[in-house]
Amino acid sequence: MSGLEDRRRALAEADWMQERTEAAMASIRAREAARRGEGEAILVAVALFGEAAQQGRLARAVNASRAICIIAAGVIPVALFWTQVWPGG
Repeated sequence: MSGLEDRRRALAEADWMQERTEAAMASIRAREAARRGEGEAILVAVALFGEAAQQGRLARAVNASRAICIIAAGVIPVALFWTQVWPGG
C-alpha cells in the first residue's frame, strides 16, 4: 500500500504543480497583453498629437517651444563656458 500512496501523492503534487504553472502562465500572458496595449496607446497618442500639431493654436505653441529650445541649446553652453573661463567677470 505504501507504493500506491506514494503514487497518489505524486499525482496530486503533479496536478497541483500543473495548476500553479497554468495560473502563472495566464498571469504572464495578461501582463504582456497589457504592455502591448500600453505601447499601442502611446503610438496612437503620438500620431494624434502629430496631426493636431500641424494646425491652429497648437501648431503655434509647438513652433514657439521649438524655437525656445533651439535658442536655449545655443545660449546655455556659451553661457556656461564663459562662467567657467571668467568666473569673476
